[in-house]
Amino acid sequence: MNICVIGNSHVAALKKSSFQLDCNTLDYYAIPGAGAPDLLLKNDRLFPDYDSDKGVTYPDFKPGEWVSSNIPQVETQGLELDNYDLIVYSGVGLPALRSSNVNAINQVVCPFFLPANYDQSSCEKNIVSIQAFERLIVNELENAANICSLRLLLAHFNGPILLQHFPVPSNQLRTQPDFDYASSVSISSLIKWYYKQQIEFVENLIVEHSNASYLFDVFELVDESGFTQNRFSKLNDAWHMNHLYGDEVFKHLQIYLDNL
Repeated sequence: MNICVIGNSHVAALKKSSFQLDCNTLDYYAIPGAGAPDLLLKNDRLFPDYDSDKGVTYPDFKPGEWVSSNIPQVETQGLELDNYDLIVYSGVGLPALRSSNVNAINQVVCPFFLPANYDQSSCEKNIVSIQAFERLIVNELENAANICSLRLLLAHFNGPILLQHFPVPSNQLRTQPDFDYASSVSISSLIKWYYKQQIEFVENLIVEHSNASYLFDVFELVDESGFTQNRFSKLNDAWHMNHLYGDEVFKHLQIYLDNL
């Protein structure tokens, strides 16, 4: 079995995993950036879409520096999908709820998830209802780079496409400085709701594609407080996970392979 892990910065947790996956080839193709990857197809090969504007917040990369991969010259020569039997698509979903990320979601605040005594008059962002917030999430997903890239893979890859959703953050989120809802007593409720909106959208997107499915339920690795267990989280980064999380992803992948 020849496998390629495609995604964004969340691929790092898998790449650092020590789990020994039973396969012939395991390659990695990652484009770091909030909302990434943004891909295009030329002659059955994947390339970064340098010219697209889908709201992706990229690090300060120049062309030639975008792709992190173990495959030599893959950014310039392209990733040949026909070389693989299976794709793991890592980091599916909207970017982290960081107020520093440039997207429509971070331009609004939903009081439903804020304390009752929250002073709306002092808020510099637009106040929206939970219904408007939900519509905004759907609209962002419709146009998100990694969702558009998923549609591209669904249209051009016939083998299994196993999705790993953007991990649920750890409880370090409570002290994150650029999180609008840090004062809320119901952060975990917000996160659960926010993720379920996204997962429902993705499941509806792939429902007609028998070769695509979620590899595992992202909520399997949360604790009783509703956050991903701290042992899986990177230090001082609520949104990114470490090699132990990568181990868990590959354990689920191995179970999938064993059942083929």
